[in-house]
Amino acid sequence: MTNHVPEAESAPPDEEPSPPDPRRRKLLVGGTVLAVLVALFGVIAWVDDSTSPEAVVEDFFDAIVDKDVEGALSLVAWDGYGVPFGEQAIFMHPDAIADGWELLEAKLSATEDSYGEERVDVTIGNDKKRVDGTITLSDASGEWKIVDPFVSVTMPMGSLTYIQVNDKTVVADELFGYDAGRGSPTEYKLLPGLYTFFGDLNGTSTEPEPGELMLPEDDAQAMAVSPPVLELTDTAQDDVQEGVNKLVDDCATFKVRQPALCPFGVDSYYRTDDEEYHDIHDVTWKVKEYPRVRVTGSLLNNHYWPGLEVVVNDPGVIKLTAAASNFDDGDVKLTAECEVSGEYLRVVLGPDGEPRVNPEVFDGYGLAPQSGFGIDTCGSEEG
Repeated sequence: MTNHVPEAESAPPDEEPSPPDPRRRKLLVGGTVLAVLVALFGVIAWVDDSTSPEAVVEDFFDAIVDKDVEGALSLVAWDGYGVPFGEQAIFMHPDAIADGWELLEAKLSATEDSYGEERVDVTIGNDKKRVDGTITLSDASGEWKIVDPFVSVTMPMGSLTYIQVNDKTVVADELFGYDAGRGSPTEYKLLPGLYTFFGDLNGTSTEPEPGELMLPEDDAQAMAVSPPVLELTDTAQDDVQEGVNKLVDDCATFKVRQPALCPFGVDSYYRTDDEEYHDIHDVTWKVKEYPRVRVTGSLLNNHYWPGLEVVVNDPGVIKLTAAASNFDDGDVKLTAECEVSGEYLRVVLGPDGEPRVNPEVFDGYGLAPQSGFGIDTCGSEEG
């Protein structure tokens, strides 16, 4: 008898996968699109914030503080004044930018602006002082650019041969448009910031004026910045005396009645109590005693007669010897003891504090260095 072994049941065939749920697919696609949109919106929002008016102003001041003049000017619009050039831009230089200040705040102004413009209220300063102002921006092809962010100053040199803004010094000879005798001083453009002018005032005991925080102002006139009244040091006073002595020595070599730009001379008609002389010629001068001079703090600060006044405490003695004619004896020898006048002498200081004695005369239009002074310092009596 055989035992019956039941056959093993065969495995059921594999089931076909069920089709995906359409609702789930829509959720996945929607979530992906949403994520992309969120990310894209974040990028757009970030880009927009980085080019907002406030951000552009912050970048502008950051560049100034970093002394990146080119970077700061790249954010300036061509609207309005545009970017300074030529002599007006001579202080667009890193040395003309001071340390010790920063942008403290920049926020969009609440004032209503014209189409395509925005205004940003700013505060700059340090731990001692702060000033407020407003920066205007215009929309330049989708980018915000800053309009006329410059401070305008004029700096008549007066008693100095140079102008200085912070650590940037420019002597008069380097200025293309400088003319000490004619015209108004040039208007210079400065970036916003902290400014001192004319340096340490070497050669003087005058304290430099404190720095000033400066921001542009709407329709503001150029600010005139003049050096303070200067008090020369004793060393500088001694240098002035040496300068006058040298000038007198040089002038004594001229064999004319009135040496050009010299502080002494004699008229063509010379009169004393007893005699009258004319046709004075064959002139010689000899220095017997130098004058004693001193510079006062009086600033002759105009564009025709700049400099510090020279006061003659002792006029000295310059001996005149010449041939002349008088009405009684014909040709005679004329001798006289003459003095030195400080009337046309001015002193100016260089950036190193070295004084220079300038003989100058005003001819009605400006300086006339080719002219004589037309003065008589030999005591001729008036007729």
